[in-house]
Amino acid sequence: MLALHHEVEGALVFEVADTGAGFDLASGAHKGHGFVNMSDRVGAFGGSVTVDSAPGQGTKIGGRIPLSETAA
Repeated sequence: MLALHHEVEGALVFEVADTGAGFDLASGAHKGHGFVNMSDRVGAFGGSVTVDSAPGQGTKIGGRIPLSETAA
């Protein structure tokens, strides 16, 4: 599932989720290159990325990127 939302607070919010195997966040698996690259790229626009996962529960990656008035 992919969802994009334009918030009233002036931000683009996205969420990507799956129903796969998931993983234990305590294992550090979300610190791999792919997750770090996503965080770096979204962070370059002043945004943030969140990762939520648990074994057997799938994975949800969300993010928020602030939109400026001149970004139209």
